[in-house]
Amino acid sequence: MGGTFNILLAAIGGIMVPKFIMPEMMQTFANISPMSWALDGFLQVILHGSSIGKVLPYAACLTIFAIISLLLASFIFTKRTHYND
Repeated sequence: MGGTFNILLAAIGGIMVPKFIMPEMMQTFANISPMSWALDGFLQVILHGSSIGKVLPYAACLTIFAIISLLLASFIFTKRTHYND
């Protein structure tokens, strides 16, 4: 399930197909993918030589996503371990 989810997020986020080739609706939809946030941050640094201020919003979104994912995983793990007791 995890591998499938990664491939879907990569396709949606512009990793497999560049966002500028996608239709405008898909470009907007791509912004929900964490892979899109990471790619945009990398492109800011690599292509544009941007400072940390330009990359900070992408890093903040990724950090918030990571915290939410960790909390959700912790909740699920706790529920499953208490269910098995």
